[in-house]
Amino acid sequence: MEKFKLGLFKAKISFKYLKNILPKDIKDLGTESKKELTAAQVNEVKQKIASLTTHPVQKSAIVDAFQQALAQWQQQPEGNNSLVVLSSPVSPLTKVISESLTSLESDNLIETKFLSWQARLHDYRQIKTQMLSSIETSTANIQTTSESYKLVAIPRLEWLFLRCIGGLETIEALRDLVAGDSSRFWLIGCNSWAWQYLEKVYQINAYLTNTISIPPLQDEHTQEWLQALTTEFNLNWQADNEWLQLRIKETKQATRKHQELDEVAKIQKEYYEKITDISQGISNVSGDLWWRSLKIDDTNTDIEETRYAITRPKLPDLPILIIEDHYLLYSLLLHGGMSLVHLTASLGKSQSVVKSRTQYLLQNGVIGKEQNLLYVNPAYYPRLKNLLGNNNFLVD
Repeated sequence: MEKFKLGLFKAKISFKYLKNILPKDIKDLGTESKKELTAAQVNEVKQKIASLTTHPVQKSAIVDAFQQALAQWQQQPEGNNSLVVLSSPVSPLTKVISESLTSLESDNLIETKFLSWQARLHDYRQIKTQMLSSIETSTANIQTTSESYKLVAIPRLEWLFLRCIGGLETIEALRDLVAGDSSRFWLIGCNSWAWQYLEKVYQINAYLTNTISIPPLQDEHTQEWLQALTTEFNLNWQADNEWLQLRIKETKQATRKHQELDEVAKIQKEYYEKITDISQGISNVSGDLWWRSLKIDDTNTDIEETRYAITRPKLPDLPILIIEDHYLLYSLLLHGGMSLVHLTASLGKSQSVVKSRTQYLLQNGVIGKEQNLLYVNPAYYPRLKNLLGNNNFLVD
């Protein structure tokens, strides 16, 4: 049970006094029982978050830019034949681009080849061969006609290279292919850190000049996006004593009869404003912070259904990190998640050393692992971005 700390309040007033001036539902906040979610409950919530569709405002931004770029190319095939969609390193780019294309009417779409790899190929030296085979390239001269127009969608450019000796040749091949084949339009997704790196190494923006960044969610967008979860879970919005210190001035003269609904609406509004602010409008970060702010509400033992208390969202603290951890985490963010083998190759360290540090980061929750792929947990991204940027790493 969380202890009520009077030191949190600017006004030096006793808890006994507060109980006399606050409505019952507010003054009970300091004694309500809240437990951490079980591992099974966390997995359930995370799966539901992963199933949420991309917010319409983000899909619309991509669709509008794509349709405009595509129309210009169809009118002038020898002109710009690509659009790059940039996102944060923790955004689900494959899902965002796929859902954006699906939202278009089928009769307006040209023939599409979607490079739907689930991760970087195990043997990164075969990426170039597999990419060329996947998009069915031809060395023959292709006469550009309206019938031969094709769309090639590569949702994760960061999976086509590995920052190591011999790991970048696929980018060179793709660069030359885009510049030399006007019969195809290229829709390419790339996280902004990888884009910065490729710009420094290859001046990639000179070849893929048309870019759009996924717009960050605003306060109301975050609330809309998470509304399905809020509706599905039985949430108690007034079960967190941290809200008490925020609401005290406005609620000490309120009565439950007249202002309970208004008070919940205010708390919800403040909650989503806070979660949007600290997540920087990145949906995956917002979703990660959302489930981390859930607790089990045991105040009413008569209800069989699990009830959840929503607590004030906050970024998790980073554990103590050594310089080797900085490079490891940067590689994971740069490449959008990777296997231990690829991580070891990118760092140029022994696998035993890299494995020991990944275990430390896994145990402290900074990174996760799914199907042998290591990735940075989204809630840690804002702090890591600030930390690595301050240590001269190339971040956006």
